[in-house]
Amino acid sequence: MWLPLSLAAFFICAAYPIHNPDVFWHLAIGRAQWDQKTPLRSEPLAILSYPQTRRATSLGITSPQSGVPLPWLGFEWLSELFYYFLWAAAGAWGLIVFKALMAVGTGFLSDRSLAHRGVSVAWRAAAMLGLAWVSQTRWMAEPELFTFIYIACLLAFLHTAEEPFSHKNQLGAAALFCLWANLHGGFIYGVSIYGLHLFFSKQPSRVKFRAAAVVAAGTLINPYGWRVYEVPFFLLANFGKLHVGNVEWGSPVLLKNSGLPVFAAIVLSGLAAASHLHRRGKEIDPAGIACLGLFGLWGVLSYRHLSVSSIVIVPLTVTLLAEAFGSRRAAPRWMGPVLTAGLALGWLALARNALALGSPSQGVLWPLYQRGVTEMIARQPWSGPVLIPQHWAAYPAWRLYPQRRVFAYGRLDVFRERLFEYQNAKSSPEVWRTFLDRHGIEAVVEPYPKGYFDGELTDARTKKTIRVLRSPLVPYLPREQWALVYWDDQALLFVRRGTPIANEYRLLDPTDIPYLSALKERGWLNQGLLAAERRRHESEVGPSRFDTALDILMKASTGGLPFHDLH
Repeated sequence: MWLPLSLAAFFICAAYPIHNPDVFWHLAIGRAQWDQKTPLRSEPLAILSYPQTRRATSLGITSPQSGVPLPWLGFEWLSELFYYFLWAAAGAWGLIVFKALMAVGTGFLSDRSLAHRGVSVAWRAAAMLGLAWVSQTRWMAEPELFTFIYIACLLAFLHTAEEPFSHKNQLGAAALFCLWANLHGGFIYGVSIYGLHLFFSKQPSRVKFRAAAVVAAGTLINPYGWRVYEVPFFLLANFGKLHVGNVEWGSPVLLKNSGLPVFAAIVLSGLAAASHLHRRGKEIDPAGIACLGLFGLWGVLSYRHLSVSSIVIVPLTVTLLAEAFGSRRAAPRWMGPVLTAGLALGWLALARNALALGSPSQGVLWPLYQRGVTEMIARQPWSGPVLIPQHWAAYPAWRLYPQRRVFAYGRLDVFRERLFEYQNAKSSPEVWRTFLDRHGIEAVVEPYPKGYFDGELTDARTKKTIRVLRSPLVPYLPREQWALVYWDDQALLFVRRGTPIANEYRLLDPTDIPYLSALKERGWLNQGLLAAERRRHESEVGPSRFDTALDILMKASTGGLPFHDLH
């Protein structure tokens, strides 16, 4: 009964609500492809071009000139189209059930591979637990899911087929890689696994060459031909720089990922078991050891690779451990109950982690997607470009297109230059304003800044200059040029003056409450306007985390205003 229970646990552990930041731009790309009835050749959701000509990249690709659409290599075009159809048919529930089923399928294929190699039930149960633990947080509704299950499928094929490199099986592998290369760029992992097993096999050179050629040809059957390799190789070439734009590409060591200690223990255990077998004179699969080293390194270097690597590492390590230590002597009677209890506790911990991510009934964790500010943008009487932080931009790109375009979102190979430009633009107010003007930005969505800076306030009667705390956004988005039209507990929306503005907050800026307090102390605060704008905010958005500070501000005395708790 352990296998059905383990697979059920896999389902539960992956059936958490939609929370990944990129899901909506994948859906938007799928929708754009369906509308155009063809895989895309240019980026449809963002501002059309970089502001000036760029030098050739390391791949020999020249970035577009001003006015030229950004080039688009849809290495996951088929999965994005599939996800769009699934969302249109079944909404969030469709995505949740699908990713949970993909987790179950990955676990099942991994277990079958272990069973074929004669691994005992106890070791297989431990393998399923370790695999679920390390990979749990990556069971998101993204094209990456196809790579997870295809890796498990490829390994099962290599370990269970009697002649994995026979002519018939070469054609089967080519079909697998053909579909994989149209679904996700992770097919490059599969090429690595297949290539290592082929290289270390005892097949004649002509068979190796033919198998490699057939599989390579399979990957080239896609709308972009050989260029489908550009994106994976770009990501590998810029491996150490990508975390600047996306924390997923940072090391799990730095991100303090809970799965890393388990992953590291599994890798080290596999190496120790391999060393033990070698000392005993047992034959060790060199392809397996090569995969252990390669994917072990990838998993440690990048959080994004941790889950992918675990699908390779865990079954391999468990096989080595079972061979090295599993049958040396009969296990004592008490071992069975202890093992069962340990596995049960492990699965309960996994289920607890899944529930911490939210109940599947929630569907989508909307507070993560800036739905409020996006809907406010959709209601505005203008249609210009919108600047939104990259980690928030996916849902606005989905919701606002084609009326409005965002500056950039989470596709790093396309927008890495833009993300660096965006970060550098905040080096000074002058650089920032030039950046906004260059791109014709008409609206800016900003997260809440941290802290304040020392500003000035001039007393109209005494002409004295008084030092007062001001919002860090003031010099970057001055009120004479930008109007605050919306804010909630997560973000603020500023619109460039000169565009039609339906309504604005002329006074109530939650990032500038110390300044309002200074105005009140001198009798310069328009209490009626402040009260009216607060009522407007309560009617549009509801309660706010700034309500306590505003209550104090609107009282007769401003003593005790908790400035340090505002952000």
